[in-house]
Amino acid sequence: MAQFKVEKVAQDLAAKGVDQATVAEVKRTIIENMKPETIDKAVLFLGWATVALAVGSIILAGLNKTVPEALWSALGAGIGGLAGIFMGKQ
Repeated sequence: MAQFKVEKVAQDLAAKGVDQATVAEVKRTIIENMKPETIDKAVLFLGWATVALAVGSIILAGLNKTVPEALWSALGAGIGGLAGIFMGKQ
């Protein structure tokens, strides 16, 4: 999520006619000054939510119940969100 905001700032600066070197410096400064706690909290929340969804899916499947499509979708979104956060930290 934070990565998208940095890119939005970069796009806005480029649209205003700021040179690419300055845009790159601004992006670097934002990324370096981002609090690590922000990403840590996001990972913890999303991680626990994804674990809860996975456990719920496994329990329902183990009881031979139909697992709702929305539950599978939410599980996939949680895993995708975690992957996006870790890819954005590179």
